[in-house]
Amino acid sequence: MWVKTVIAFTIVYVLVLAHGELLKNSYLNLKIVGGQEVVPHTHPYQVGIAIREPKHRTGWCGGALITDMFVLTAVHCLKGIQLATLYIGAHDIRNLSNTMTIDVTPRNMLLHRLWTPRYAVNDIALIRLPKSITFSDSIQPIVLPNNPQTIHNVSPGQMLVAIGWGRTSSNTSIARPSKLHSIQLRVEADATCKNLFFHYDATLNICLEGNVEKTTCFGDSGGPIVVINERTGTHVLVGITSYGRKCENVSVLTKVAAYLDWIELTMRTGEM
Repeated sequence: MWVKTVIAFTIVYVLVLAHGELLKNSYLNLKIVGGQEVVPHTHPYQVGIAIREPKHRTGWCGGALITDMFVLTAVHCLKGIQLATLYIGAHDIRNLSNTMTIDVTPRNMLLHRLWTPRYAVNDIALIRLPKSITFSDSIQPIVLPNNPQTIHNVSPGQMLVAIGWGRTSSNTSIARPSKLHSIQLRVEADATCKNLFFHYDATLNICLEGNVEKTTCFGDSGGPIVVINERTGTHVLVGITSYGRKCENVSVLTKVAAYLDWIELTMRTGEM
C-alpha cells in the first residue's frame, strides 16, 4: 500500500501513494502483510481496481461496492489516471469465472474536491458505474455506518478487518497474491498516528496498528476496512486504506463515518 517517497515533502505524500500498487512511484500498491486467504466470496463487496496511467504505467487498488451503481475508494488511487478496470465479485484475479469486469474512465470518477496530496486530507472518492449491476451471492454491497455517532465510530483497542489483494511484503520482488486476503488489526490511539504524521486528523482518520508481521501494504490502498458484527454477521464499512509508512508500521484510514453526507450528496447529484 505504499508509495515510494519523493522527497520528504511530507511524510504523507509518500505514504498515501503507498497503499496503491503503483503506477508511477508508488501510489497504488498495498497488501496484507501477515494475512490469510479468505473463504471465496465472504467479502462480496470487495472490488479490485486495475489502474492505467499515462506512459503505460499500471497499478492496483481496492474499493468497496456500496450500491448497485457506486464503488467507494481513495482519491489517490484515481487522480490523474486514464482508465480503471473494476473486478467485481472476484476472489482469484487470475481466474475470472463469475467475475464482472467493468472499464471506467475519469468521467465516472468523483473525487473529493478538497483532497490535498501534501497532507493526505479527504482521501475519498466514488466511482459511478456505467449502469446498475445485478447482485448475486458473490456480488453484494456493504453496509455504511448509520451515522457518525454509532458504535461503528470505532475506538482504540477495537478489532477491524482489512481486506485486499495487496502485497504481503514491502519487497516488490515478491509477487502480489492473486487471491483475496484479510487480517484483523487493532485500532490504535489517535496520538500514535499523530506522533508520526503531523497532518493526521482524528475527526477524519482512523489509526490502525501495523508492524513488520502484520499490516496493510502496497495494493491495499482504497480498499475496505470493516467491522463485523459478531451477533448478526453484518459487515460495516468503517475505513478506507489511505496511507502509511512502508509495510511495517501503523496505517492511516479515511474515516467513512465522517463523510456520510459527502457520499450521499455526491451519489445523488453527481457533483464532488
